[in-house]
Amino acid sequence: MNNLTPTLCPGEAVVVNGTQYDAANPSGMEVFPGGSASGCDSIVNINLAFYPPASFTLAQSFCGSGSITVNGTVYDQNNPSGIEILQNAAANGCDSTVLINLTFNQPSSTNLNQTLCTGGSITVNGVVYDEANPSGTEVIIGGAANGCDSSIVVNLSFNSVVTSTINPTLCSGGSVTVNGTTYNAANPSGTETMPGASYLGCDSVAVVGLSFFPPAVGNFSPTLCPGGSVTVGGTVFNQGNPAARWSSPPAA
Repeated sequence: MNNLTPTLCPGEAVVVNGTQYDAANPSGMEVFPGGSASGCDSIVNINLAFYPPASFTLAQSFCGSGSITVNGTVYDQNNPSGIEILQNAAANGCDSTVLINLTFNQPSSTNLNQTLCTGGSITVNGVVYDEANPSGTEVIIGGAANGCDSSIVVNLSFNSVVTSTINPTLCSGGSVTVNGTTYNAANPSGTETMPGASYLGCDSVAVVGLSFFPPAVGNFSPTLCPGGSVTVGGTVFNQGNPAARWSSPPAA
């Protein structure tokens, strides 16, 4: 009696005495009449074993339009999955099965639309954007949450500084105070910048230019009777004090 106990690869079979033995029929007994050396019958006991399938899953993610080639077949966005049989590639000499399942992530894009004051700037990815360079696209390598590249589309606009003019006409000796600075006859003009004071949040510039009314001069020369007098501004004018220059104080 002989025992036939080979270990086969999945899907393989052996034929003994005209009978096929495989995974569906792994064991049995075959009699070979007169098959022994002595001329008696020979009996063979068949008991097959099978190696487990050698299977590998290739799950890979790509950004954009990547591809891989397996067993001569290209897998990409148009052909993201499939099964490849690699002949005799397993460690035991059996076939190896590769299950391919690809996924594709797309790069992310963000719009950065911002309004700045005149002279303002921002820095994106090391690049300065300002009035001379108000727009552009920056690519952050691997910056997206899925590991792909991230694009930032920059588009800036700018609000101008708000300028106003202060040019009153004052009486002699008058003054105005702008932004803590006193303007008068000795300092009649200048420019004041008030940071962030405009309704847009930008700087407000006041251009100051004062002018002054000339002094009002008049003659008061009444004719009085002997002994008469007039009082002007608290001063009595008469024959003993017939003439003088008098200046009225500025109106309150």
